[in-house]
Amino acid sequence: MSDSTPTPFRAELPAAVWARSGRPRWATAIRVYIAFTLIWIGFFYEAPIPRWGFVAAGVLSFLLFPAIVRARLRSLEREVDAAERSDASRRLGALRQRRIVRTFAPHGWRTAHEGKLLLAAGEGKAAAKAFAETGRLGGDERAPGLLTAQVHALLLSGDPADRSAAAELSAARAEVGALGAWDHLHSALLELLDGRGDDGTSDALASARAALGDHPWILAGQVLALTRADRLEEAEALRPEAEAAADDLAAGLLKRADKSLRSYRKAKAKEARKKEKERAEPAKRKGEESPAKAKGDDRRSPQGSKKARKQARREARRQAKAEERRRRAEEAARRQRERARRPTPGAAPLLTESLAEEPLAVTEPPMKIEVATPEEVASPKAASPRTTSAPGIVLPPLVRGGITGPRAPSRRPLRATPRPITPRPFAP
Repeated sequence: MSDSTPTPFRAELPAAVWARSGRPRWATAIRVYIAFTLIWIGFFYEAPIPRWGFVAAGVLSFLLFPAIVRARLRSLEREVDAAERSDASRRLGALRQRRIVRTFAPHGWRTAHEGKLLLAAGEGKAAAKAFAETGRLGGDERAPGLLTAQVHALLLSGDPADRSAAAELSAARAEVGALGAWDHLHSALLELLDGRGDDGTSDALASARAALGDHPWILAGQVLALTRADRLEEAEALRPEAEAAADDLAAGLLKRADKSLRSYRKAKAKEARKKEKERAEPAKRKGEESPAKAKGDDRRSPQGSKKARKQARREARRQAKAEERRRRAEEAARRQRERARRPTPGAAPLLTESLAEEPLAVTEPPMKIEVATPEEVASPKAASPRTTSAPGIVLPPLVRGGITGPRAPSRRPLRATPRPITPRPFAP
């Protein structure tokens, strides 16, 4: 066998594990019935030879009945041992339906082979229960084969709650002695899952690999053990092979190993970048010695430290914000001017803005105001009609001279409806 061919786990359960377990009642009844029938037939013969012949046949049938059943069950055992993961469930259903199994097979035999098929199907927890029941029925719960099978089944289940039970069973198996390759593998994996592991664990996994081949558990365990022993280069080289053949348990071990390998990979990447930079230095110096290009031809992005680039980005953001504030202020001023130009609802319509802004000259006919004499004040009826605007109203004598020129131009906008000027009455 080459190292590259993995050996699948097969539970080694000798007949002594289940031989002392109970049998179905029908098997005992049929065994007694056959023996009693042969002996009873022999007593019907008077001749001694037939009589004692049937009696001997009855006794032999009673004694050889378990061996006959055992020979019939061996063919079923070979079928169970040859089961694969793809057909294990089908074989398990067929085994439970066999008449010879239901009628004559010992209870321990049935649970032991059901555990084998469950283990082949990947049902680790159910297989562990079946093996434990086999030990209870057979009366030997510390049988080496049963302990090894239970530890393997609990590891296969992948449940963290089962690891403590698996560790206890592995310790019990170590006390029994005569450890095999699978026992060393189980103990090494439990140490790794418990957060321990050293060079001794790596050596145990290496010896297990030499005996069992490239099993996924062995490869993943070696990767994790090498990382914990600070042999990161070897672990990184072995990881691709372990990842290609990983199952659930192996994937969990590799995930733990990746935590330690992550820093190693970063260091390797940094070293590779440094070497690349060193190889690029001669070319860079050669470019510096060559004639420099014109300023307009250099379109490379500006180089600088990380702090300088960060400051440049900060300045760009500040300028963008200032531009946005200026744009919003201009927009607000424009809207305010538009609102000022709109006419007030309910007011008389104004002239156009061009006419309102130009100075308007109002021309009125010249008006002459004369001062009334005391005689005219005493007799308002004799007053000149030019100095009165209504009967009994006389202009005050304080007015001197007259207004002959035009009025000063008004800057107020003219309204469409003219308003008449009414003189106020003067109270003497």
